[in-house]
Amino acid sequence: MRLRSFVITVSLLALFVGPVQAQTTLNTTALASAVTSTSQRSISLDSASNITANTNQLYVGSELMVVTSVNTTTNVVQVSRTGATSTHGVDDIVIITQPGSVVGGDLSGTCTTTATFRPTINANTSRLYDCSAGYWQERSSTAYTVYRQEFNAPCFASEEADGTVELVSDAGENRAICPGGAPNIFTYRLDGAQATPFISRGGTLDIDNNGADDEGVEIAASDIAVSVSGWVETGTSRAAYTRASITIASVSGTDNLYFGWKLAGAVVDNNVLETINTGAWYHLNDTAGNIEIQTADDGTDADDEDDQVVTWADAETHVLEVRVSEAGVFTFFIDGLASTIATATGAAAAGDLLVPVLGLLLASDADAEVNVNWWEVGYLNDTSEF
Repeated sequence: MRLRSFVITVSLLALFVGPVQAQTTLNTTALASAVTSTSQRSISLDSASNITANTNQLYVGSELMVVTSVNTTTNVVQVSRTGATSTHGVDDIVIITQPGSVVGGDLSGTCTTTATFRPTINANTSRLYDCSAGYWQERSSTAYTVYRQEFNAPCFASEEADGTVELVSDAGENRAICPGGAPNIFTYRLDGAQATPFISRGGTLDIDNNGADDEGVEIAASDIAVSVSGWVETGTSRAAYTRASITIASVSGTDNLYFGWKLAGAVVDNNVLETINTGAWYHLNDTAGNIEIQTADDGTDADDEDDQVVTWADAETHVLEVRVSEAGVFTFFIDGLASTIATATGAAAAGDLLVPVLGLLLASDADAEVNVNWWEVGYLNDTSEF
């Protein structure tokens, strides 16, 4: 299938972050030729497999078409078009519905992931919904579903286990709920006793607290208090990415900064990546601002590393992005440019649950002032890989 590479940021109806669990993902194909008229009934596809007349419908753009006949030799289907019709371009993504995946109203509130389709389509409004972490979330109808947190308002922090006062002791695990769109529930674990390292204000998330040596924090974009679940389940989920804009005022104050994906529920002391057995990260590994990419195979410590040309200087902002394919293969981008991979070839195994993660360990009592300007997680909506 041809790759579609345009991205649209969407707002969300749901209030909670969306970890992914097993459910039925609808098959997709693409238009082999344009639909040039709103009355056109003959539709040419890249593939007509998985399509049965009078059972499946085609969702393209924001239009639902009822399939009345199928020719699997020519990959041409005949359709009935009612309601709002429109023209469509060659290579436009086509979602193939299944019985039960099309409903008559918008969706909100709680849902059961194992009993739903990805996506579920409202026939009346053409809006798409996914059931994630037990809640309905609206998605874009185009190439990517994008979730973005911009930290424009204070977040509410509490102890993860029971929702009481935030823990400030070493290894304390807390939960933060932030206003706005997802990701808006975070779980963070302290390295060293300290006041909160999760301060959201004025469009940034301050994670370095008061700059004390050997203090740190690991933040997962996941509500681990609910269950050990992830945004990505390797082999089941669509290809995905996590991306963040990060500013560091004083790089010499950072001993260990990393951003990417890790196995859900895996927590280590002192934020030592070499002791995490599955994941992929950008890693600022010393006080001189050297950046590397690092991966870990399932069951193998994170010892596959590739140094990068980029060095992080004081007061610089960089956008870090780590992608994971449906098969669990990781790729890396910094400021929109692909990083060269030589030895950092670790991958996640089938069934692994992965969460976006950001970690920091401070190197001195000097205030590093590490700020996250925004944090984004996105999914590829069709079946193509990155």
